[in-house]
Amino acid sequence: MRVAPSVTIDIIRAEFDKGMKRTFKTVVIEPQAVMASSLALTVDILETANRVAKGLRLAPPFQIEILKPRIIANRKPRADLVVLPGLGHAMASELEDALESRATRDVVRALLSLRSTRTVFATSCSGVFAFGMAGLLDDKRTTTTWWFAPLLQRRFPTVKLAADELVVEDGNLVTAGAALAHIDLLFHLVERFSGTAITDHCRKFLIVGSRQSQVPYTSIATLIASDPELRKAESFVHKNIHKKIEISDIARAAGLGARTLARRLESSTAMTPTQFLQRIRIMRAIRLAQTSRLPNDEIAARVGYSDATSLRRVVKKQTGKTLEAYRSP
Repeated sequence: MRVAPSVTIDIIRAEFDKGMKRTFKTVVIEPQAVMASSLALTVDILETANRVAKGLRLAPPFQIEILKPRIIANRKPRADLVVLPGLGHAMASELEDALESRATRDVVRALLSLRSTRTVFATSCSGVFAFGMAGLLDDKRTTTTWWFAPLLQRRFPTVKLAADELVVEDGNLVTAGAALAHIDLLFHLVERFSGTAITDHCRKFLIVGSRQSQVPYTSIATLIASDPELRKAESFVHKNIHKKIEISDIARAAGLGARTLARRLESSTAMTPTQFLQRIRIMRAIRLAQTSRLPNDEIAARVGYSDATSLRRVVKKQTGKTLEAYRSP
């Protein structure tokens, strides 16, 4: 593997000279039910990092071992990094059933046998729930797939849920959103264990960009589909999005009290009423940026912001990108 000219050997060697010289024992758990792409992506991206390092005559960052949960529970191997691919469940009801299965209990036992204060644990999507069952999420900032976020909050109330974020690191815990967010998780791990330069180099070889937020992919309509009052609340916001809207206005339109509205939104979306309102405004603004040539001031006015600067600031904060980045070339 040849080094791309945009990433110099000197830069990469300098990062290794700062202490990133070890080869890290990496255990990839292969559960009975697994998202095939998550498992394959884990190996492909970590091996790409190893090939980049080898091409530079550096030690490969990852010593990878793929193990079944029961083998892990019996052997109790030492690991610097443990990666659990997504468990392959797309619906909340399906996931809840799976969490009671013997296969999931095997994964939890494997995680407990690997647990160490010096081991980094990483997973995405439904795998986050297995981490919760193993006690790895207690009082930790965590994310998961946006449509699993309300269920995660209910099952593990001590979790500090960061549902909008694509990848969240809290100490030795790293979690990510759905399916292909596993790509973002793996690049985050490559950077943590081998440095920025090798990570950038891997991205160029695999032609993968950087993403920061789940917000542009979230569907409020999906989250509230089974709640007629919340659908009324959403409809009210869409119809009056260009106006100043109070939370009491939304509750009244839904036929609910303000506290009941807050409880229902927390249960269905893991959002507060203010976040619910802001999310709808942001998504409308992004849609207008993608489908029109309207200036930012006009978009801001159409979604209820006083000026383009205020809108630009909130879009950047919530998505990690500017409004201009969503415009078609």
